Amino acid sequence: MGKILCIKRDLLFHHYYLNGFISDCVDFNKQIQNHWFYKERNLVENDFSIKQIVPYIMIIDQDKNQVFCYKRKGNEKRLHDKISLGFGGHVEQSDKSIQIAAIREVKEETTLENFEIKEIGFLNLDSDEVSQVHFGVVFVVFVDREKVQLNGDENKSGAWLDINKLDKVKFETWSECLKIVLSKQS
Repeated sequence: MGKILCIKRDLLFHHYYLNGFISDCVDFNKQIQNHWFYKERNLVENDFSIKQIVPYIMIIDQDKNQVFCYKRKGNEKRLHDKISLGFGGHVEQSDKSIQIAAIREVKEETTLENFEIKEIGFLNLDSDEVSQVHFGVVFVVFVDREKVQLNGDENKSGAWLDINKLDKVKFETWSECLKIVLSKQS
């Protein structure tokens, strides 16, 4: 396992503690840029004094008002079989920024090559052991669902869901929070 981007919890929340989602009105990017470090993933997975920075990307077809959802598999065993609204991954040392890590994740999970990615805010929940050690920088990619194919084992059990009907689905913790955000914006 390689080193991943981290920040000490007390430095991240020095000015403002976040529990939920917030748009860019609080600049956590500045806190991250001023206090980040890389550390071996296996050393921080259960260290609640450190937050691992994770870009979390939702793929949305605005014309059809749908978001891509899938049943989790992948490396994070604590999230297996939970339904997710987005893709996430750790920021590796080879990534030059959180946004570049987000772009890498989209390219790993889809066939998209040319796309616009937009940061929409930050997500922090301390309600379970996975969330307690992760801090999300939330992005969206707007696509025409007919022009995108999804890669990887994680996506084989995925589907496009109407944003207005997300309340009928039980998601993993972060997606539960973000489905409310999406419903308000649609």
